[in-house]
Amino acid sequence: MDLLSKPLAFVSFQMLHLIPATVDDSAHLKHDWKWSFSRGTSHWVQGRLIKVINPDISMKNIGKPCYLFESTLLQSLGTLLLGQITREDANNIL
Repeated sequence: MDLLSKPLAFVSFQMLHLIPATVDDSAHLKHDWKWSFSRGTSHWVQGRLIKVINPDISMKNIGKPCYLFESTLLQSLGTLLLGQITREDANNIL
């Protein structure tokens, strides 16, 4: 985690497609989004632009675990990242 802030640290990541979660996925609907098992584009960014999260996992489908997310956390992370990114950062996301 500490290495992410180093100037020469870069991270490759792949977008995850999210869909609305159901009561079957999150009994109390704490999580309103889940991973659809579909992935999007890959990108390469400076480590300082990465925010590490540890999502809960749904075991509804045995042998096929699924990441669960909360809107409030996703919105907070989006706001935090948007406040950090510079024009140069946006131009350098590959």
